[in-house]
Amino acid sequence: SSNVQWSHTTRFSPSTNRFPHMRVVLGAVGATSAHLHSMAVDHTGSATHVRRDDAKGSLGVTGAEDTSESEAEMSARFEEFASLLSAYGFGELQTKKLEPAALPEDPCDADATGVGAPDGTPTHCRPWKCAGGKKQWSMQQRVRKEIHDLSDEEFKLYSDTVNQLYHRQEAAQQDNSTHLYDHTTKPSMVNFVTLHCASHVGHSHDNFYPFHRRMLLDFETELQKEAQDCSVTIPYWNWAVESHKFDQSEAWTSKRFGKLPFEQECVEDGMAKGWRYVHGDGEDLCLMRGGHWNNWTSEHYRSTLPTWTALQGHAETSTYGEFREKGELWHNKFHCMVHGDMCSMVAPRDPVFYSHHSFIDRFYDLWQAKHPAEHQECAGCTMLPNFGFAAATEYVGALHPTEAGTTVPVSDPSIWVQYAPETYRPDVQFEQEQARLNQTTPKLKYNCKCPSTNGNEWS
Repeated sequence: SSNVQWSHTTRFSPSTNRFPHMRVVLGAVGATSAHLHSMAVDHTGSATHVRRDDAKGSLGVTGAEDTSESEAEMSARFEEFASLLSAYGFGELQTKKLEPAALPEDPCDADATGVGAPDGTPTHCRPWKCAGGKKQWSMQQRVRKEIHDLSDEEFKLYSDTVNQLYHRQEAAQQDNSTHLYDHTTKPSMVNFVTLHCASHVGHSHDNFYPFHRRMLLDFETELQKEAQDCSVTIPYWNWAVESHKFDQSEAWTSKRFGKLPFEQECVEDGMAKGWRYVHGDGEDLCLMRGGHWNNWTSEHYRSTLPTWTALQGHAETSTYGEFREKGELWHNKFHCMVHGDMCSMVAPRDPVFYSHHSFIDRFYDLWQAKHPAEHQECAGCTMLPNFGFAAATEYVGALHPTEAGTTVPVSDPSIWVQYAPETYRPDVQFEQEQARLNQTTPKLKYNCKCPSTNGNEWS
């Protein structure tokens, strides 16, 4: 019956990471769809159950996360959940093959050129030229700059647009359907938070890089739609070039992200000034940041983050598996040095998240460029449930055939992402100074004889 409502007890944890008490809502394409195509998460409750509401064609999972489970156990739970969906008419969860987008072949005048509107359709911001009287479409080029290389005017455009996306949440909270990240509505920051929380195989898994690559692309598309400007991209923050002075970065000024406090505090300056989020239980909380160690001047903690030289060396020599494991570890360290919301699965609440992950993707792009023969290697990649169960390998991408950068998706490339090399390099001077000190510091010489345990002497 299309009016039946049911519940069934099971165990399902949507993430192997850090944030307990999550409710996952999976929107289905009709009541008996063969696959689910959107996920969202609120933070509420502790009971675990699955609920289907046929009137809305949606399925809910509520549960407290069991952080003691291994990755294999978590995968087993996911399979159990998939079987449950199949039993109740949702079909099997399977990788969905991406179909090539149907691009319009509108008539045009000879030698005419143009660019598609920033509207989220298959022609979104894609250039075209007239050939044979019809539009021939090529890939949209997105160039991401390092945050220190943006002018104040460029950063203001980015900041203003992100804030417009943030304010969409007010409408989303009025209409629960817009919490579902299904591309039929205008997603807010809340949708990207919920998307990240439900990334079951987006962390501690080879899907890590392609999952976040796809997430960044979708966030960027929404920014371009909101600004009606195809040039808006996510600036990356290469924190590795200033890992020796992480707490002193200009990124933590009011002209950029705002203060990184010693104690955990609400963010009250910078681009996220005064941001607040409403939890699923109605609790209104501010965006939090800072307060992990309260000792930013300690050499031990400053050495926690790798240098850019170290990252480049790792990208040069590692296999994909090694690169993913160590890269994700370094990525985690940054999250929890910022702390607050950034050190949890709700990290996309903080705009620092997107510039951090843009840099992580730039690091991945570097690894791919250094390993052209293996650049699509991703032995453990599976599917991305949050993105219509597309194969994760679609968003591994492919190296551009003639230029720097990566094209995605693999089977039907529509976007070409490039990273402009950073010109802000304080690490160069710092490393030169460290090398000079090592050369000029006198070595202490010892001339003594010390008794050994066997009674002999050594000098």
